[in-house]
Amino acid sequence: MTVTVERARELAGGTLLALLGGGAALKALTSQHIGTPANMGPGFFPVVLGVCLALCGLGVAAAALGKSLDQAAVPRVNVRAVALVTLSVALFALTIRPLGMVPAAFLLVLTAGFADPRTKPLTLVLLAGGLAAISWLVFIVALGMPLRAFAF
Repeated sequence: MTVTVERARELAGGTLLALLGGGAALKALTSQHIGTPANMGPGFFPVVLGVCLALCGLGVAAAALGKSLDQAAVPRVNVRAVALVTLSVALFALTIRPLGMVPAAFLLVLTAGFADPRTKPLTLVLLAGGLAAISWLVFIVALGMPLRAFAF
């Protein structure tokens, strides 16, 4: 069986997830009281999450072993999209305090929107304005979060 790069990554990732989940479940089993489903102890939830993670890891590893070579082609990464979305999140983090929530959200959407070259600038500006207004309504007005809408 020929192993491609993607299949090897998926197999390694699935195995790592299975080991991590199994280790977490084992640690919770040996160090905390589990209880019953009707009367859960502090270790019940970590055991369940560890088992779920281990099962997901086994599923990923099994899928990697069952993939045919045609399905295992490595897709191309859209570097522009990854870079602009990452930049937009960093820009939001850097501008929310000095500018406020609304301008930071506007810049976030505007910067991330340029990831798709087909997006028209007017559409992007309208979308950014609308989403900034919605974020103001949800986070500041409705939820009452202590954020400034505008710093000026």
